[in-house]
Amino acid sequence: MNKNGQSIEALREEFHNRGQVFLDAAREIGAEIAVKPGICGEWSIKDVLAHLAGWNRAAVREYELLPDGELPPLPEDMEII
Repeated sequence: MNKNGQSIEALREEFHNRGQVFLDAAREIGAEIAVKPGICGEWSIKDVLAHLAGWNRAAVREYELLPDGELPPLPEDMEII
């Protein structure tokens, strides 16, 4: 369990569910809008989604390496907003 009392399985399920909501919203964006630069600096929506997809794959790999109930500490240089 993490400090909030959630098991790793519950965290995985929450991660998946939130990701699905995001993907469902992304599917509603038309192709013309998706490739238009400017949503995030020069990046298009498609660029942002590709970036997030890469981080999602990395997060899933990390989750698979975690022992049950143990979440690793964040790197010291990671900014939490």
